[in-house]
Order: sequence, then C-alpha cells, then structure tokens
Amino acid sequence: MKYMIMMIILLAGLNAVMAAETADEPNTATQTPANKVTEVTEVTEEPALPEKNTTEYWVVRSQAMTEFIPFLTKKRTEVKQIRQMLADYLLKIDEADKFADRNLPVVFDGKVYADILRIGEGLNQMNVQIPKERPSWDALVEIAMKHIVYEGYVPTDIEEGDDLSQYIEVCKKKEEYGQKVRQDGRAVLDQAAKMWVYLGQIGKLDDFKAYAADLVLEQKAAKAEEKAMYTQAHREQTIARAADQEQQEYEEAKARGEFQSSKKQRAYEDRQNRLNVRAANSGTYVY
Repeated sequence: MKYMIMMIILLAGLNAVMAAETADEPNTATQTPANKVTEVTEVTEEPALPEKNTTEYWVVRSQAMTEFIPFLTKKRTEVKQIRQMLADYLLKIDEADKFADRNLPVVFDGKVYADILRIGEGLNQMNVQIPKERPSWDALVEIAMKHIVYEGYVPTDIEEGDDLSQYIEVCKKKEEYGQKVRQDGRAVLDQAAKMWVYLGQIGKLDDFKAYAADLVLEQKAAKAEEKAMYTQAHREQTIARAADQEQQEYEEAKARGEFQSSKKQRAYEDRQNRLNVRAANSGTYVY
C-alpha cells in the first residue's frame, strides 16, 4: 500500500512538474492522448482525510508537505542532471546546432516525461497510466496527505486562535516553496523533453541512454574512488596522530624519569653534605 501511494504521489508530482500550463501560458504544445487509467488491484480502500480546515487537517497537511518537498527538490535536481547530459550529448555528436535550428515546441507526451524521470517501469508494473490532466496543487497535496494518514502521523497539540493561525501560515509558506520548486522543475523538464524527442527523431535516443548509463557508472566509480581515498587518508591521519601521541607520551615519561633521577641525585647530594657537616663537627669526614 505504501509503495502504491508513493507511486501515485510520484505520478501526480510528474504532472505537477511537467504539464504545460493551459490557462496562464500560450499553448504551443499538442497533447497526446493518454490511455485509460487501470485500477491497481492491491488497493482496497483509500485512507480518509480529516475534515477540511480542522486542526487535525492542517497537522496532516503540514506533515505531508514536510515529506513531499524533499521529493520535489530531489526530482528537480535529477532533471537538471539529465538535461545537462542531454545537452552534452548533442554537442558530442555535433547535433546541438541542428537541434537549436529545429526550434521544437513543447509537447506533452506522458511516456517521454515518465522515461526522463525514470518512473515508467514502476508505473507499468502497477498497471497505471499517466492521467490526461494535470491535478491542481490541492489535489496533489491531498494525495500526499493520504500517504501520511496511512503511514501514521505525529499528533500535534495546537490551540485554537493565534496558535492555529500561525501553524497554518507556516504550512502555507512551505507550500509556496513547494510550488516554486514545481515550477522550476517543470521548465527544466520541458527543455529536457525537447532534446529527448529530437534524439528520438534522429535515431540517437538509444545511444544517448547507453551514454548516460555509462556516465552514471563512471560518476559512481569516481565517487567510490574518492571515498576510498578519503577513507585511506583518514586512516593514515589517525595512525599518524596515534604515533605522535605515543611519542609525546614517551617523551613526557622520559622527562618525568629524568626529573625523578635528578631529584634523587639532589637528595643524595644533600644527604652527603649533611653527613659531611656532621663529620666536620665530630672530626670525621665521610667521602
């Protein structure tokens, strides 16, 4: 159930991030028809949300945003990395200028966007298709809230009045940031989608996927090597510090030993002097 809900959140987030606006922006895109959504057989009952605008409702909504915003930021970062790899690959195969001259429009194709975000396989396993229309922000958040209700959330004691008003205001601020991340990610994803489609048109998409896979493996190997070097350097530093500490302790012990020896020597000499003084007084010297 948890996997199902998170995949639906991912699906909704996909549309929230990638869908072309129809009301606020000129619609230069053509929308490809989406297949009928198939129900997931393992879903038996949806979690019920608290009544809207109650204290419990805002507690759940706030905790949902706390979990959902990191997800959105993570996807935004991934899309930026993919866009950069696409741009680098176009330069690598000398197709960057031709792509720019083509001036492709933004086209909403659910399969393309799912492939870019690497969620297509998961959706296929669940027998779920991308919805035809982009859900509203509230609808998106409510999906995340259902996940929170199902998984369990931390009850929060909030008093009515100013306390609740401030809590709601904090939640809305988090949502403002979440929507900003969504908008940023959508713009990047649109750019990546155009390059993705172009590579498909010139028969280079599979080559790019292989290139991207190799690049990711190289990056992982480089990170692993860097981590190994850091671990080795840390180990050597630890050994060096231990050796320095041991040498310092030895020198301190030696110094203490020399101090004790000199103290004993002085005590011996003092004793001899006292004896000689006594001997002088008695007429007998001790050498």
